[in-house]
Amino acid sequence: MKIKLCTILITLSFTSFAFSSTPIKSLSLSSNGKQVISINQSKQASLWNLSNKSHKTISRNANIYSAYFIKNSPFYAYQNDGDLDLLIQQPNKKDSKIVRLSAPIYSLAISTNLNNIFYSDEAWNIFKTSATSTTKLKDGFNRDNMWANGTTLRLTLSPNGKELLSYGFSRPEFDKLQLNQGTNTFAAKLTTNKKLTKSLLDGVTLWNAQSNKPIAKLSGNINKTISRFSPDQKYVVSGDELGYLQVCKLKNQQCTLSHKTSMLSPKNFPKECRGDFSAAAISSINFLSNNYFIKTVDGHNIAFLYKLPSNAPIKCFLLKPSSNTQLESSNVIDSSAQTHILVLGKKHTDGIIAYKFDPKKLTLKETWSAGSFHGS
Repeated sequence: MKIKLCTILITLSFTSFAFSSTPIKSLSLSSNGKQVISINQSKQASLWNLSNKSHKTISRNANIYSAYFIKNSPFYAYQNDGDLDLLIQQPNKKDSKIVRLSAPIYSLAISTNLNNIFYSDEAWNIFKTSATSTTKLKDGFNRDNMWANGTTLRLTLSPNGKELLSYGFSRPEFDKLQLNQGTNTFAAKLTTNKKLTKSLLDGVTLWNAQSNKPIAKLSGNINKTISRFSPDQKYVVSGDELGYLQVCKLKNQQCTLSHKTSMLSPKNFPKECRGDFSAAAISSINFLSNNYFIKTVDGHNIAFLYKLPSNAPIKCFLLKPSSNTQLESSNVIDSSAQTHILVLGKKHTDGIIAYKFDPKKLTLKETWSAGSFHGS
């Protein structure tokens, strides 16, 4: 009897450990707000149906960074771990389109018509694969740049597919230098320490997705940086590790960087949101409608609401304590501006939390909290 009880306790302990050690590493929401694809640390790819609150496993050997729902499309994509094949599928359909890429994916963006696939790798190269060829947009490094900077070089495609944003690690002294139209954009001469050699295009960079050429560097942010297009494609919003929020007009690339005073929380915010968050690292930026967006900050279960073109918060929402808002969590937070849905990965488990934003009442309400093991 004691042996059986001991076995049960060991089994329960192992199950709990396995559950807690498989957080989601990448997540993507469909534009209609109905489906989510996620991949956890154990390489398990899952589909979550927000309409009927169901979950299913679609792969147990997926690249953990490759979850992607093609915008304004019924298709999702992920890359097999261990090879270079990208699988493009529709929910509830077995047929797949398989595309052989040039490297393991660390960030992914695919055009709505599926004709152009943009992706970055561990060394911060940027590639574009089309039906007939693969082109390198940006050269990376001959070393492990992901671990050197502690982050990945990420990509976001504009809603119309004509522009691409890349963003990773901004350095003001490099961002201010003249834009180089080539792919070999290194700043080795700016430093005597080879370990600090950076590409001039590591910060927030706007690309022409058709000509494959950089258009502008949106300088102003510092260190680890994230960036998003507004749904109407009029603005680019960027945030960084030092807490600065920048709003840029896409038409002329004129940018307004927030000041420390504009990041202070008003006294009418919930007590969890009050205080000085001016130095809190921005972990994600997500649009909930055409002009409303939220930012989350590292280590806090709160989300500040903004309305373009302002970069001062107008409201603060409390998120579930299990929400992943850590610095590298922008890979596991996504939104659909047209349906006002926000989805976050859970902090320690393979699960998601979905919220619904009301643009008239300016409220954010939880609609579903789920885990792949327990379904709730």
